[in-house]
Amino acid sequence: MINPAIRRLHMLKKAHAKTYRAKTKKKKRNEENTSVDIHYEHGPCLICGKADASKTNSHIVPSFLVSMYDSYDNSGKRGRDLQISITDIGRSTYVGAIPSTKYDEIFNEDSLNDEKRIEELKNNPDARDYVFCPTCERLLADQLESPYADALKQNKEINSAIAYYFWISVIWRMNSCRKNFGFQLDESTSKALHKMLLSYLDNNGQLNERNKPNPDIFKYKLLYCPNYCKDTQKGFQYCNYKNNVLTFIISDFIVIVYIGTTNNLPDNYMFDVISDVIKNTDFNTGNEETENKLVIDRDVMESAISTFIKFAINIKKKHYVRVISMLWEQMNIPIELTDSIMKDIFLGIFSEETKLAERETVHSIAIAIESVLKKHGIIRQ
Repeated sequence: MINPAIRRLHMLKKAHAKTYRAKTKKKKRNEENTSVDIHYEHGPCLICGKADASKTNSHIVPSFLVSMYDSYDNSGKRGRDLQISITDIGRSTYVGAIPSTKYDEIFNEDSLNDEKRIEELKNNPDARDYVFCPTCERLLADQLESPYADALKQNKEINSAIAYYFWISVIWRMNSCRKNFGFQLDESTSKALHKMLLSYLDNNGQLNERNKPNPDIFKYKLLYCPNYCKDTQKGFQYCNYKNNVLTFIISDFIVIVYIGTTNNLPDNYMFDVISDVIKNTDFNTGNEETENKLVIDRDVMESAISTFIKFAINIKKKHYVRVISMLWEQMNIPIELTDSIMKDIFLGIFSEETKLAERETVHSIAIAIESVLKKHGIIRQ
């Protein structure tokens, strides 16, 4: 079993491995060397810890979940990604195998001539290279992801143990893959989930004493709004973690994970608007006959999404006010930065006339400030 801390230590030692092997070879040149020198090209697989992590483009968040909301043509099919990742200030864009004509709709021509920007478009926020080996990747797909995706597609019930370990695999991968998904589990919890998942995969999905579902480590509730993304052409993924409760919104799902012996939502729960719905939803502990999945109507889903949007707007407003105020001062602009001027700059940065992937770029901020300065006669039209 290997955890992220050990993997990071391995990568630090990797730089010295070549020198060490060279010295060892010289020392034992005339001796019979019966030891086995295990060398990982990219480090050991995060799951098994034995094989080389040689698999590229491993999906940390399963592609069938992501494709539900990020397919450019609303098909829900893999490989048609158009995903905008929004941070406190700024955004990045990832595109899959979309038609070249689609680029013209979402990018300025200058961006398409920028090699650095083009390279950034290939960075899939939900995938990573060299974290798993092909064997573990295949086990995840065959034992967990494919059964869950097939049941969802066919609108069939799913075995509770498969569902339980499916969501464990998703949460553990998001926590351990060294990408920022907005939460971090404590080390003991991460190790416990890893141990359960590894044993489950090693035993071909058969439960035993080591991997049997343990609600004192992990349990969850699941809200599901069928075809929400497809019908509304909206969707996203977001994680909020507080007091051992992880709320993970992705596509048509809201997953509420309870870590350890926690059974209740935290005080001042971010999604209080749906707290009553959550409280009246049954837990999934992996011991039920089939997965407990509460089907919710669109209004409930919209209320959760509206909460997130208000939260995100407040965060962005705070950061942009700070950045614009700093720029205003550094540029020695001879008029007061009033609330009205700040509003005009915001409207420029997020203008509907600006192409989707170009909003919140340095260029869009500069253009917005320039427009305001022209409006107030500080610079010429």
